[in-house]
Amino acid sequence: DALPIYAIVLQNCFKFIDALANDILPVYGDEIYPTPYGTVVLDFNSEKGLVSVEIGKEQLGYFTDFEDGTNCSSDGMYCDFRDVPDKLKEVLLSL
Repeated sequence: DALPIYAIVLQNCFKFIDALANDILPVYGDEIYPTPYGTVVLDFNSEKGLVSVEIGKEQLGYFTDFEDGTNCSSDGMYCDFRDVPDKLKEVLLSL
């Protein structure tokens, strides 16, 4: 039931993935899929749990599902997708 992905969302995905590489974050996306909202979700998994990131036109949101229960989330934060927000960087590094 996904909508077509907006071109700006695809551009933001590429910027975000490039920002991950620039920060040398040792994470790999296990799943990438479109949503019914025209956004894209990138899921990062490890034995410690999951970080799920949703990329939109102007915002990104995320939530965690860690085995140890130390979870956090953000419903949406404005960003330019050229840098990984500090809190998200922290949770990705903890995977």
